[in-house]
Amino acid sequence: MYTAGYRYDWQNGLLKEIEVKNKQTNYIKEITLIKKNKPQILLSEKVKKMALSYDGRFIIYQKQKRRVSADVTRHDSVESNNSQEIWLWENDSQKSTFLFPLNNAEQITIAWAKKNNYAIIADSFYPHARLTIINAANPTKQVNLAKNNPAIKKFQWENSSEPQLYYATAQNIFLYSPTTEKHQIVAKNNYLDWRMENGQLWTMQMDSTTKQYAVIKDTLGFNSRFNEFDSTDINLATGQAEKEDWQIAEARQGVVLLKNNKKPEMILLTNTAKHRIAAEKFLISKYNNWWLLWSPWELWTYSAEEQPYLLNRSGEHLQEVIPMDKYNTLALSWENKITASFPYYLVSHDLLNEKIQDAAADTTNKILYFINKEGIWKLNY
Repeated sequence: MYTAGYRYDWQNGLLKEIEVKNKQTNYIKEITLIKKNKPQILLSEKVKKMALSYDGRFIIYQKQKRRVSADVTRHDSVESNNSQEIWLWENDSQKSTFLFPLNNAEQITIAWAKKNNYAIIADSFYPHARLTIINAANPTKQVNLAKNNPAIKKFQWENSSEPQLYYATAQNIFLYSPTTEKHQIVAKNNYLDWRMENGQLWTMQMDSTTKQYAVIKDTLGFNSRFNEFDSTDINLATGQAEKEDWQIAEARQGVVLLKNNKKPEMILLTNTAKHRIAAEKFLISKYNNWWLLWSPWELWTYSAEEQPYLLNRSGEHLQEVIPMDKYNTLALSWENKITASFPYYLVSHDLLNEKIQDAAADTTNKILYFINKEGIWKLNY
């Protein structure tokens, strides 16, 4: 696919015009160079999904297992690709470690902790029957929290240097430490939904008087009412009011993100404002506390004390949004390409022109990882 021998020059991705005059000093700020490189194959496997650790050292990936079986009607062997496996790749050693097999129909979610190399591999639908904790430093020692627990409804990594995992059953919210293997009850699970932020419990509750959802900050401490929002919506087909299904997707520095589980809609909630946005996915860049929310057709950004901003609208089916550096350069993964976007200057250029299944960026080492039908690739930028 990628022919050897190509040589690329550095390219000024910002496309700024600089006027230089005789005997005049010019200071040029915020110039980012994106080096156009050839992708390199990392793993030649039929990979379905991957997730990159916070420091870029490890990749957990799901692949099809090639199994050869005899076909008595053809008197030879054929390949069966139904079986799935989970593996861990380490960039330092350039080696993969087998983690465990999957059921053929099992769909998974891979969630790395934000500040350490622990990961959760869970089935994608709750109540969770799998909640396997992986320590990348000792990957063969695995703990499935769902094995001996009642059905787990929700889980969340704490944003801390030491691995701490919160999870909830129908009865309780727990804190689990993978290093000590100890569980403790945080609270009774009497809430519509919850989210932990630095040990502080945010909850969503129903106001029996107003019939609205109320978001409560520090429920176990000062217990202050943060904001509220309508709990019903009008069904356009029937004209009837229906109760909406919301969850707390994130809480960070005085901003709460609510996600509608029935339709592509989110609410950015502060203690003084509510912003409804047509979005399905989100992330917060580790640089500048920059919120990114998107659907296949729109990309919105949000910064504290500002209004949400529509950054991009397109019919090209936006799949993923990937921060690339501290200057807010973004990799946008579309249906058949990946582009580099420079939001401050409203310009972009193509990084890859092909169909991509998944992608992630190591912003420290400036490496973009992606999956296509041939395997996992890396692209230095």
